[in-house]
Amino acid sequence: MDCIKGHTYRVDEFLFGYQSKSGKASEKTTTERLLQAAVDRGNKLMYLVVYLAPGDYHRYHSPASFTANYRRHIPGYLEPVDPRYLKGHQDVLKSNERVNLLGDW
Repeated sequence: MDCIKGHTYRVDEFLFGYQSKSGKASEKTTTERLLQAAVDRGNKLMYLVVYLAPGDYHRYHSPASFTANYRRHIPGYLEPVDPRYLKGHQDVLKSNERVNLLGDW
């Protein structure tokens, strides 16, 4: 995933909280299989990063027609995401706590 706050992340680390690994060089990783299955069904991978500060309203409303089919909570740290902080801390967004919603548009 390119350029989220100026940094690049692996899809498996960002979505699942770990690097998926296969046993053999010719074998696809779990993430590669999931992405290929989505493409085979005619789907695209889209993402949106929403940051809620501790004092923000903690509900997200979208004008899009989206049905969440799966929610994944990834425990982690609660480091700041201020651009000045991110300049000196490369992996904040993949090590911070987050929730991923997977579904259909």
